[in-house]
Amino acid sequence: METPEGLQQHQSMNQPRTPLYRGSLSPKLAAEVSAAALRNAHRLIEDARVLVSACRYPTAITLAVLAIEEATKAELVRLIVSATKPKVLKEAWQAFRNHAIRQSDFMREVLSVVSANPELVKPDLGPIEEMLTVFKELGLYVDLTPNGEDYDEPARRLGNAAEHAKVFVDIAARFVGGKTAASVRAMELWLEHLGSAQTAGALARWKAAMEAEGLKS
Repeated sequence: METPEGLQQHQSMNQPRTPLYRGSLSPKLAAEVSAAALRNAHRLIEDARVLVSACRYPTAITLAVLAIEEATKAELVRLIVSATKPKVLKEAWQAFRNHAIRQSDFMREVLSVVSANPELVKPDLGPIEEMLTVFKELGLYVDLTPNGEDYDEPARRLGNAAEHAKVFVDIAARFVGGKTAASVRAMELWLEHLGSAQTAGALARWKAAMEAEGLKS
C-alpha cells in the first residue's frame, strides 16, 4: 500500500496541466515577449558553446537548434498581435508554440546564413546539406534505425562530431545574431497595417511605415 506521501506524489503527477494562455496580446507585452525570446536564444547559444568546449557535441547541437527556434519566436509573436479573429488567433498561437522546424524551412535558414558567411564551412566537412540536416531529437533521444535492425543514440551518431558541432553552433549564432527584437512601436504599426488583413500590400505598407520611422522591419 502506498504511503500518504506516495499517494500525494502520485496525485500531483496526474493533476491536469495548467492551461496555456491563448488570448490576445497588446503591442507592449508582445514587444517584451519578443525581447525575452531573443535573450533566451542568446543564452542557449552561450550554453551550446560551453557544451562544445566540454566535448558534449550532441547536446550542443540540440541547444543550437533550440536557439534558432527561440529566435524565430521573436518574430512570430507579432502574428498574435494582429490576429483579430478566433481562428486566426488560434493558428498564431500554434505557430508560436510549435517547436518543430520542418527540414525544408530549417535548411533554407541555414543555407541563407552559410551563403552570407562562407568562411564558416570547410570543404573537407562535406556537403552542408548532409552535415547540418540534424534536429534536436538526434542530440537527445535513443531510437531505432529506419530499417528496425539496430538502435541509434546521440553518442553513437554525434559523439565525435567536434568540427560539425562547432560549425553548427557558429551558424546558429549568426542566425540568432541577425535577429532584432521588435519594439512596441513596431508592434503598433504591425497591428495598424495588418490587423484587418495580412496581405502582400498590407505587409508592404507596414515595411514602408517602419522605414519612415527609422525602424528595422
